[in-house]
Amino acid sequence: AAEEKGKADVDHLKEEMEGALMREAETVSELQASVDRLEGEVGEWKERARVETAKVEEAQARRSEADARHAESVRTFQETISGLEANVKESEKRETVTKTEMMSSLSQRQKQIAALEGERD
Repeated sequence: AAEEKGKADVDHLKEEMEGALMREAETVSELQASVDRLEGEVGEWKERARVETAKVEEAQARRSEADARHAESVRTFQETISGLEANVKESEKRETVTKTEMMSSLSQRQKQIAALEGERD
């Protein structure tokens, strides 16, 4: 009787252990499915990050190009302004020389007119 009870206890423990192993196997399978799903999501996120990184790099390249074009435009405008300022100064000098020459010519003519009027009188 004790032997049968011991055998029954062993059989009962064996069934419990098999049940526990089955439950653990199910848990491992569920965990593996979760790991697989998460690895898939990680792959998707890595791909999204790669795409976004490419977009950022492209935007940075366009920004650099725009900055370079802007800097070139600024240099061109500055050179144009400097050239115009030099032209204005040169024109002002010519205007001053012309005015001086005209004033001198006017003064000489006034002297000539005065001399002629003096001779006439």
